[in-house]
Amino acid sequence: MRKIVFIVLSLIPSIVLAGTLKLPVTRDVGICAHKNEVSLNTGGNSRIRVKGNEHYYLFNFDTKQIRGWKITKATLHVKLARGHLRKVAFCTVPYEWSEGTAVNRPQKGSTCFTHLKYPDKPWTPHGGTMLDATFNSPYMMWRASDVKAGRSGWLEIPIAPELIQAVAVGLSHGLVMSDEKGQTRENHDIYTREQAGAKPYLLIEGQPWHIAGGLSRPAVKITPFVPASGFGTGAIRIDTSWPGKKVFGSRVYISETPLLLAYRLEKTVRSFVTLSDPAIVVEGLMPSTNYYVRVDSFIGPQPFVGKAIRVRSSPVLATPKAPKLTKPNSAMPAGGVHKGWVW
Repeated sequence: MRKIVFIVLSLIPSIVLAGTLKLPVTRDVGICAHKNEVSLNTGGNSRIRVKGNEHYYLFNFDTKQIRGWKITKATLHVKLARGHLRKVAFCTVPYEWSEGTAVNRPQKGSTCFTHLKYPDKPWTPHGGTMLDATFNSPYMMWRASDVKAGRSGWLEIPIAPELIQAVAVGLSHGLVMSDEKGQTRENHDIYTREQAGAKPYLLIEGQPWHIAGGLSRPAVKITPFVPASGFGTGAIRIDTSWPGKKVFGSRVYISETPLLLAYRLEKTVRSFVTLSDPAIVVEGLMPSTNYYVRVDSFIGPQPFVGKAIRVRSSPVLATPKAPKLTKPNSAMPAGGVHKGWVW
């Protein structure tokens, strides 16, 4: 009897603390991919467009109340200004971005389709766009959702809990929403947080996240990766999977010197977030060079901070040897028949 009472009492904190929270959208901006609008910032707009492959909605929300929570359900509430959204998709965002205050014009230091911070910092180290950093990245996570029409023009859009979890633990800087129907002639406009009486918000359901049992150190595998070498560069492959545990996501740091503890990194060369693919191939490194890699794995509300692992990058690809050429014989026969031709 005492054992039963103890079990019931031990569950009370989780039952009491579980519930639903309303979280306001704290930043939002429309991302314009139309060829004439790629540099525009819309952070000051009270309404933005979500249309086909030309217009996206980038937003973030207050996560203070859900830190340490395991998310079980999430719904985005936005008010429709025009059109009829039916199906959308959400994707995680790997980098910090700036909302900006402009109304359909370029603004220095603000986010647009081509730049995290216009006009100096693109979305990816190689000059990629917002799509390259999000939906087109093999390391990001995206999910589609059906839109439910509510009252007075409000829309209720479910979001996969794992996407909200990524934001809650700091692996994603908000989410980006697209019109999943693809090409469409209809304009779909929604109100942003600048519109009084129509500010978007999220309803989140969850409870405190408890991890039962101790955690053993993950068996992270880091090896040279010759297939990704270049004629002047080396590469490594990092497997962030954790045998016996479901890893929610990982953050990877690469440095030329040993990584310091307590998140202090010396001369960080690269950093990655992986939510979808546990394997990361890092190209463009110095060939046959020692690097130090640290993988922080998330299987709960707090990261499991890994140790620095030394790995030697792969050597350069061998330069192909030039074939030995012989001088062609250009002398023409005096005459005769050869393979059906007469000369």
